[in-house]
Amino acid sequence: METNSSWKGESPGTQPVFRLWSGAGLAARCLVGYIRGPSHPAKIRLVRYLQRCVFRLGIPLRADNGALLAVSAADFIGWKLLVEGAYEPLTLQLARKLLGSGGTLLDVGANIGLFSAYLCVEPKVTALCVEAHPGNFQRLERTVALNNIDTQCELVQCAAADQQGELVLEEVEAENSGLHRVAADNRDSANRVHRVAAHRLDDLLEQSCLERVTVLKIDVEGFEIQALKGMSWEGRYRPKNVITEFSDYSMRLGGAGKQEMVSFFKDQGYTGYLIDGRKLEDQSSIPEDNVWFSDDRSPVHFE
Repeated sequence: METNSSWKGESPGTQPVFRLWSGAGLAARCLVGYIRGPSHPAKIRLVRYLQRCVFRLGIPLRADNGALLAVSAADFIGWKLLVEGAYEPLTLQLARKLLGSGGTLLDVGANIGLFSAYLCVEPKVTALCVEAHPGNFQRLERTVALNNIDTQCELVQCAAADQQGELVLEEVEAENSGLHRVAADNRDSANRVHRVAAHRLDDLLEQSCLERVTVLKIDVEGFEIQALKGMSWEGRYRPKNVITEFSDYSMRLGGAGKQEMVSFFKDQGYTGYLIDGRKLEDQSSIPEDNVWFSDDRSPVHFE
């Protein structure tokens, strides 16, 4: 996940190849058009003021497939969506292709529900969404309600871990909801913290309505391996595909970074790819900091 903390003063700048999200409704379209227009002093402060006055529950955005989000201009992910019309668009499109005409999503680190909403408005897609941070979970609930997909999305507020218990979740940056993370030593840090329940993915899946996992999307700020160890990789929930954040961030928790991730999935019988479909060979340039691991037992064949 992108971690640039200098976004607060950035202007639109370079745009992605395509935009997935635009303003939903006349007022939102006008505001988004203004945001994506020329930069000027105090522009971000004016946008935040307008949000507080007009869009108290968030600025509504609509995706190319009809999915809805209400985002905050004061949050890094929200601002990226408002300015560029996309956040991790290649990863999102890959997940959409892997789910095809239907399937099941296990969204670990669901955040405000960007992936879950975008994918679950598609026909025959269901999801189990796991999010530990209480503020993010509230926004996730609002996203599901906004899209009227409560029958497709099952929500669980907890952290995914290798054993049941309690973890300390810390807020690294108040204005970047994607950076909330498990504290390195499970004790209160200098940052704002929340004590959250932790459960094994196998236990969560056993209690869910999912019968299989087509795509496991996981982004938990360096805690991925611990969360993945809470799943039986020879059981009935063995994912066909895993999309995960790929970085050396796990080293802060005593992990071995990218190589540990590659070794873990190789041992489980998966082959690694970049999100554009190329083999995961050169680890120096990772688009959107995400990679895709495909189960060798049921390889994917795109049309």
